[in-house]
Amino acid sequence: MTNSPRGIRNNNPGNIRWGDDWKGLVPKEQRTDKAFCQFVTPEYGIRAMIVILRNYQRKHGLNTITGIINRWA
Repeated sequence: MTNSPRGIRNNNPGNIRWGDDWKGLVPKEQRTDKAFCQFVTPEYGIRAMIVILRNYQRKHGLNTITGIINRWA
């Protein structure tokens, strides 16, 4: 499993960095990645991505793929 991409190992397909207190985060004492969030299941990682994408649309008016990618990356 160590050959899997980092986002998959962390159940974080969006490679979301630490900052917000997301639902489903791995407990602090079990975290091994200092840069990216680690979720207990992939569903929590996908949920966090959806929340971010919705905020991009609602708060920042981004409604194109280009706009979203430019902000995300």
